[in-house]
Amino acid sequence: MLRNDPLTKWREETGRNLLSLDFAPVGDGPFNFSIEPIAISDGVRICRMRHSPGYSFRDKALAANSNLDTVGLVYSLSGIYSIQHQGRQTRLQRGQPMLLDHGIPRHTGSNGPSNRIAIIVERQRVFGPDSVQGPLFDNPWSRPSQALRLLQRYVAMLRADPPGSSSRQLTALSCQHVLELLRAAAAEQLARSRSGNDAEDLSGARLALAQADIRTNHADPELTVDAVAGRLGISTRQLQRLFEQAGIRFTENVNEMRLKSAHEALTNPESSNHTVLDIALAAGFSDVSHFNRLFKRRFDATPRALRSRGRNGFDA
Repeated sequence: MLRNDPLTKWREETGRNLLSLDFAPVGDGPFNFSIEPIAISDGVRICRMRHSPGYSFRDKALAANSNLDTVGLVYSLSGIYSIQHQGRQTRLQRGQPMLLDHGIPRHTGSNGPSNRIAIIVERQRVFGPDSVQGPLFDNPWSRPSQALRLLQRYVAMLRADPPGSSSRQLTALSCQHVLELLRAAAAEQLARSRSGNDAEDLSGARLALAQADIRTNHADPELTVDAVAGRLGISTRQLQRLFEQAGIRFTENVNEMRLKSAHEALTNPESSNHTVLDIALAAGFSDVSHFNRLFKRRFDATPRALRSRGRNGFDA
């Protein structure tokens, strides 16, 4: 009986009231259910969900009372993820996504610990009424498209380096990128199911993913266009074209990230014991003279002059 106390508490406080969900445990182990927000903005929620062996479910009563007009793209980060709906069971391999209509009763989970990503969006922000009962829903997306691969890589990068609640603008931008990639992935999946060729322009989404990679890795002095392209799964020439189409150069973008990082360190009192050379190297520059020239051109002041103004109480 004691084993069920945490589950009863979860049902009353979280499951039925907030999530319109119940839970059927498997085995006699302790119950746990956690939702880790990755990025949440208007109409878009990206979460990591984990729970003990068992199946979360929304029966007819919960579905009728939920008033949910959301859909969710889910995929497992480890092991098999099972979905039961209308007498049919679908077993998803690790990383294989499936789109769920949250207003329809179903069981989802596994006989072992569950660890999955859920991208939850308002239906009308992504899908038109003609696709609600279409092949996008309740069928595994078995053939990864380029948009889907970009989407999952982007979410993995957000997991590794989440924007955080302190930066609402960056969080909203990250959620918008995810929404655009989800739209593109759904369009490609729908086009495949109809045996058509509905090519989607993913230039903006690919460029955003490349810039996010640069933000994460700008401090690496060996950062190259080849390295970024390899992590994104595209050719070097494809990545170069993305920057060319946006009217910027890869090297300029990298330098801009590094200069902003150095500027932040130079104006941060906590970095006052670090030399200009230390800060330049930490930002990814290997030549301090080159760093000084770029910095003065960008901020109209040398690094030393900027630091001096800051120490004298001026707004840098």
